[in-house]
Amino acid sequence: MLPVPFAHTLFGLLVCSVLSVLNTPVWASISPPILPPIAPKITSPHWLVQHWQPNGSARTLSQQAADVPTHPASITKLLTAFVVLQAVAKSEVALNHELTVSALATQQDGTRVGYVAGERVRIQDALQGMLAISGNDAAWALGEHVEGTMPAFLARMNAASKALGLRSSRWLNPHGLTQTEHQSSAADLALLAHALWRDFPSARPWLGVKNYTWNGTTQSNRNSLLWRDATVDGLKTGRTDAAGYNLAATSQWSVDVAQDRFDWRLTSIVLGAASAAARASDSAALLAWGRANFTPWRLYQQGDALGAVKIAGSYGTHPVYAPAAVWALLGKQQQAIELRYELHTLPQITLPIAAGAIAAQLHIYDGQTLLASSPALSRLTIDRAPWHLRLWQWVKSWFN
Repeated sequence: MLPVPFAHTLFGLLVCSVLSVLNTPVWASISPPILPPIAPKITSPHWLVQHWQPNGSARTLSQQAADVPTHPASITKLLTAFVVLQAVAKSEVALNHELTVSALATQQDGTRVGYVAGERVRIQDALQGMLAISGNDAAWALGEHVEGTMPAFLARMNAASKALGLRSSRWLNPHGLTQTEHQSSAADLALLAHALWRDFPSARPWLGVKNYTWNGTTQSNRNSLLWRDATVDGLKTGRTDAAGYNLAATSQWSVDVAQDRFDWRLTSIVLGAASAAARASDSAALLAWGRANFTPWRLYQQGDALGAVKIAGSYGTHPVYAPAAVWALLGKQQQAIELRYELHTLPQITLPIAAGAIAAQLHIYDGQTLLASSPALSRLTIDRAPWHLRLWQWVKSWFN
């Protein structure tokens, strides 16, 4: 006959094993339906439309020839702004620092703010002039100021481009005037635009300015959607003979359910349009298509149960809940049950975990695309298990 303490230990191990099987959460994985076909007729050769997600990622809803390299024209200036703002973030320059405009900057072709050689301009004002009205003189002056020479600034642009994962891009100037090998793609420009919008919120107002005045001269932003659609708040136009008419446009809508608000943002990239009117109408059609064919869903509201998780070193499973509403953008033919829901425990976690503290992370996928994520808070205090149960967990993990 077994000694009583040893028998109790064996019984505890058996109960723990059975409960761990019974309480293991099971997540259904169902393949989502194919996204609805593109409805509008887009005349431009290269385009895409994306949803910029609150979790910091982007989801392409539809595209055509988006990976094919072409001339980006003045959408190039988004990368120039990104590199300058990186330098600001690293305290290499400051927005209120002044640069001195060189004679070479004033000699750049195309659209100019109207600087004169030797003029002193704040970095912030040059960024505004470059992004709002596409000043080529401003782009050149910024590059020279940040790195001292234009070749050094171009090297930094290309290094930043590589770090961002822009696979089809090569940059030979800071403003986008035509050079044969100065190229990018709709997919790369979307990634660049998203990085600038996400990482440097201070630039957002400059991307949506309708008019900009310098030394008494007022020029207008060439993104006509800023006047046509109140939801459009950026980003950048471009045009050269080789490129045609380009436009990166972004638009935001808000949805309210009870006390929850979800701001959802669609972005289109149109390259190679035949005219300014064509790039505007193609962009508007893509944004309208995205809004008509997709809709925000509130998958969870604040306080909803998210399931239960196992925590290494604890006993059994532990209920977790959502600290705030969890939203996702779905095709209008999709249902929330068609998504894949996963709870992941944190890799480095210390017991005990107080009630209301983060115990796991919820990830919601459409296929392989992460649609939404949320912290998962513990409903109850999670204590450390007795030593014999922790030993049993170790034994099971060793055999597994």
